[in-house]
Amino acid sequence: MITLAESIFQFAESRCYSASLKETTSLFFSTEEITQKLNIGRTQASRELNQLVNNHVLFKINTRPVLFSLREFFVQKFQIEIVEEYESIENFQNQLNSISSEKVFEKIIGYNSGLAEAVEQLKTAIFYPNNGLPVLLMGETGVGKSYFAQIMDEYMIREGVLLENSPFLTLNCAQYANNPELLSGVLFGYTKGAFTGADEDHKGLLEAADEGVLFLDEVHRLNDEGQEKLFNFMDKENFSRIGETKERQSKVRLVFATTESTESFLQTFLRRIPIQIYIPSVAERSLFEKRQLIEYLFKKESQDIKKTIEVTPRVMDILLQTTFSGNIGEMENVIKYACGSAIAHSNKSRQVEIKIKDLPQKIYASFDSPVELANAE
Repeated sequence: MITLAESIFQFAESRCYSASLKETTSLFFSTEEITQKLNIGRTQASRELNQLVNNHVLFKINTRPVLFSLREFFVQKFQIEIVEEYESIENFQNQLNSISSEKVFEKIIGYNSGLAEAVEQLKTAIFYPNNGLPVLLMGETGVGKSYFAQIMDEYMIREGVLLENSPFLTLNCAQYANNPELLSGVLFGYTKGAFTGADEDHKGLLEAADEGVLFLDEVHRLNDEGQEKLFNFMDKENFSRIGETKERQSKVRLVFATTESTESFLQTFLRRIPIQIYIPSVAERSLFEKRQLIEYLFKKESQDIKKTIEVTPRVMDILLQTTFSGNIGEMENVIKYACGSAIAHSNKSRQVEIKIKDLPQKIYASFDSPVELANAE
């Protein structure tokens, strides 16, 4: 049965992750809201809320009425320390306003080491005059290209380059690789009757992403005609829906991602993408960065399952030596598997210990005597 503290936490989580950052007060709630939402007495609600503040789950603003919010939301969103109490919303807002936009890059493991050059290339693309430059993210499956694009979007919002409510749209081109006509319709839009099944006018993603970002994943799956249409758009910033002659304009920042080499593209298409960023595989990362990735994923899992996770040194040794062909994506799946296995043997404890037996057999089977790497940097 869910506890009162867990119910309040879920309410706070829902409030923070659904509210707009534009209006800070929308991220907070009062004791009265909790009494009404959970149908409990004011004294009980106040006692539980203050206990969650003491446990560093919530923090509060000492206004009238007192306001509460979820501490971890702001820690993750802004990479800052949150104290237990603030005198006013203004004091809290001043702290947020003083945060450098650069802190958003701290979410990228290796931002100041292995990925430092990639971050600088990203800034070059963002601040180039007249709507920036298109970006091509290259790297193996699972290295974090989509996440990199999201960080780019968040940084632009922090810098005021984009509005907070500006669109961030994603399309995986592989979904339409066998139907180039439909892909063109999804990208550029179409008019009623333009082709079989076009029963009404349809706005394409280029139009919908106006004043925002369009992220095209697996862009190498675009055929030559699709690439030609896109480089024409990059040249002129205008396009036509399928079935019409009217020219439309859209001010959209384009981010592409591919697992293939540049040889897979038309050279005319590539010439219009001057910023080409390579995201290294896990195997190409330093041992220190690989450890950081593993620790980050365990921390993320701990937050998701709301349990403390302890990892034995031998498990860490094995994970550090494992070659993850699926990169961060595969690493995350292995860690989820291990946590699930540990929970199944934890007797409903608030803490789970990850042991070798919790790893997928294919991971630990080849390790007889792992090299001691637990303290390596």
